[in-house]
Amino acid sequence: KSPVNGEDYLFYPPEQALRRKIVALTVVATCILGVFICVLFVFAFQVWVNQPANKAMLTFAGIETGSIIYSILNAAVIIILNANFSTVAIQMNDYENHRTDTIYEDMLISKIFIFQLVNSYASLVYISFFKNLAGLECTENSCTKEVSSTLSSLFISRLLAANLSGVIVPKLNLHKRQKEESAGLEPGKKPTPIEEQYAL
Repeated sequence: KSPVNGEDYLFYPPEQALRRKIVALTVVATCILGVFICVLFVFAFQVWVNQPANKAMLTFAGIETGSIIYSILNAAVIIILNANFSTVAIQMNDYENHRTDTIYEDMLISKIFIFQLVNSYASLVYISFFKNLAGLECTENSCTKEVSSTLSSLFISRLLAANLSGVIVPKLNLHKRQKEESAGLEPGKKPTPIEEQYAL
């Protein structure tokens, strides 16, 4: 019975809610662990690229492409993991069965925020604080330069990805829809303004 108006309402047992929260927390923690593993693989690739034999193999027309490939790989891993975790976070939030929309949104924001924080900055924290402790040298013996180049490559790749998904993809979809709409028209006949608006 509701203490407010005495009517019956659906009750969700706290034990079941706690169980589901633990499952969701375990999944999020596993995803964050996956981020650390991906960061380690990316830096293992960087160590492999910096070996003299591999540097020579990845040099084309006097340009060392190893560091460029590493930067692109690092940025791609971050973007892909962020995009995929959003789906996982929504599924886990739905599974937790929150009572109100406000709690649902707060929990979703906290999951995505924690994951993206770790995912976006794990590589920068590793370069800044742990790379020297692991016995690895920074690029040109300057960890500041490496942090700067990693940060700039992340910024540029995110900017390109945002422009691709926000500008180019919608334009391609619009062109495709307009082509589909005009497919049934007689040759030489243009769609009316209303039909053009409908295609939008």
